[in-house]
Amino acid sequence: MVSFITMRLWGNFGSMEIIPLDDVLKAMEAVDESGNPVPFAITAITCDLHRNRGGQRLVYTNAVLCKATASNGKSFHFRNNTRNIKGKGNNEVRSIHPLLITHFNGKEVAY
Repeated sequence: MVSFITMRLWGNFGSMEIIPLDDVLKAMEAVDESGNPVPFAITAITCDLHRNRGGQRLVYTNAVLCKATASNGKSFHFRNNTRNIKGKGNNEVRSIHPLLITHFNGKEVAY
């Protein structure tokens, strides 16, 4: 039996550029000269094991990574292995798991 990740890795290499997940996570944390987060395009799949739902495709063409605020100073990104992103001009914050990111800035993500 072939796993999902193996199928993704050996899938459709000829049609799209590939970007390693490590490079995606570094690019998500990038900031410009003023310290503002650099926007990116991202596609991910939803998954909520606690509510037993998911499978929807999230597409953001102009998103930024949310950082912990000074008021609470806490971020559980690394404990839960998730990242919070927000679409520019949109106050909705979505938590995504890095392994569920399928595309980043027009490139297919490889794990």
